[in-house]
Amino acid sequence: MEGAIFLGGGGDLRQSDALDTEFATTVSERNDNPSCLYIPHAMETGRHEKALEWFKGGYGRLFSGIVVPDKLADESLQERNFDAIYIGGGNTGHLLDQVRQSNFASYMRQHLERGGIVYGGSAGATILGKTILTALSHEHSAHDNDGLDLLGGMSVMPHYSEENRSRGLDLARQLGVKIIAIPEVAGVILDQSGVRSVGEQPVLIFNPNGTVHELNELEPFTTENERTLQAYVDNIDKFVELTPKDMIGDTKTWIDRTLSLIDADADILELGSGFGRDAHYMRERGFTVACSDAVLGFVKILSEAGFDARPLDVVKDEFGNGHDLVYANAIFEHLTRNQLDAVFKKVHRSLNESGYFAFSVRQGTGEVWSDEKLEAPRYFCLWEASNMSKLLTANGFSVDSLIESVGYQGIKRLYVIGQKPQA
Repeated sequence: MEGAIFLGGGGDLRQSDALDTEFATTVSERNDNPSCLYIPHAMETGRHEKALEWFKGGYGRLFSGIVVPDKLADESLQERNFDAIYIGGGNTGHLLDQVRQSNFASYMRQHLERGGIVYGGSAGATILGKTILTALSHEHSAHDNDGLDLLGGMSVMPHYSEENRSRGLDLARQLGVKIIAIPEVAGVILDQSGVRSVGEQPVLIFNPNGTVHELNELEPFTTENERTLQAYVDNIDKFVELTPKDMIGDTKTWIDRTLSLIDADADILELGSGFGRDAHYMRERGFTVACSDAVLGFVKILSEAGFDARPLDVVKDEFGNGHDLVYANAIFEHLTRNQLDAVFKKVHRSLNESGYFAFSVRQGTGEVWSDEKLEAPRYFCLWEASNMSKLLTANGFSVDSLIESVGYQGIKRLYVIGQKPQA
């Protein structure tokens, strides 16, 4: 995450002064004339005007412009970049339902990836967590209580006081999540450096194993990609057991088409090789594959199978150069849209002229977290064919082929082959 998230415990302007001071400093450092998107939508529409007066009274001098959308589904928002998004308090479920019915969750995630700032107060903080079941029961959603999960798998309990300690302990155990319990006179800041607290009273972390600790020192913040990688690290055997071993259907059509485009002595780099199913298929057909994976357990399996295999994190590492084919099956769906854009640029740099780029992603819209298959949370970013074609073209590739498929367990996928043109 390139941006920063501020979580308020739900106090008034005096109680939140320590957090607000940090917020103002961060905003001012980013831009001399910062703009803000103010979201009072946890309240009924009739209260928005009064909420805006309150916001201007506390923060008006900080921003050169403040915008309040009539609806979160306002498509014009997608075309605007703000320095900060401030999400106020009110009814948590009401707020989450509006976010879910719009594309605002994706917009906010992209805002953070651009280095933007998000401030959530009370209900606005709670929806940013993994679940809103930490809110009082009358503020739960009638539809879906899964939060936006922007906090590394943690959830938020605002308005915390010691009389809520047993409730915090019980919820952490029952929900299987870490809970950040924030008093009204405190706040939490999450950015690239980690997670830290500010304010007059300590912020507590309730852990699923029943332990509790104060958030006194800087703690690491886990990104979507890191959490997903950990799911694979912890479940290598289960992944190998549950993944189909045979190449069939559109997967086979796609890989056969890919291999037909290159010479037998082509330089092939596979990203996210896993236990080597696809690499075995290519080797059986006379090709030599350089394998890679960010999970060391998979690298070990690949090496023991006789492959040239090395650790490689597609987000953090470069891919070398001189490749005729870069191949990646079902790994890019774990990257955010901005991350994938950056990866495409690295692939383009690594390929020879006229080199090919073959990959698959899940098809659909939005982003989801899922425990399917591994019974551990993995992040999935879904792509429509038109948007994927635009991303390829924007990064200097021509589209050789794109297959829209429904395959294993009814999962919709896009199988894509792109080519780097000659200079």
